[in-house]
Amino acid sequence: MAGPGQLIFDASGDLYSAALGGSFDSNCLAVGCGLIFELTPGAKGRWTENTVYDFCSVSGCQDGDYPSGVILGRDRNLYGSSYLGGDINKCAPYGCGTIFEIKP
Repeated sequence: MAGPGQLIFDASGDLYSAALGGSFDSNCLAVGCGLIFELTPGAKGRWTENTVYDFCSVSGCQDGDYPSGVILGRDRNLYGSSYLGGDINKCAPYGCGTIFEIKP
């Protein structure tokens, strides 16, 4: 994982962010397509990292590629945008980007 964005807290004290890394696809550059991760606080100040979503899980990165960050909605879902991915027919070869919603 590299280049995490701004961290956001939820009501439970968990942290979320978007970063480069995760899956590699032919549409992604050398750092991976991007992911959304969660950090959960544990005992003695230790944190546990979990991948919430790994981008480019849909053929041709239709679900997005290189997420730029996340915000937490009132519904407790994560929302954000990606720089690339989506419809590669309109912005070949990497797509125009996406808007996404993820239920953590």
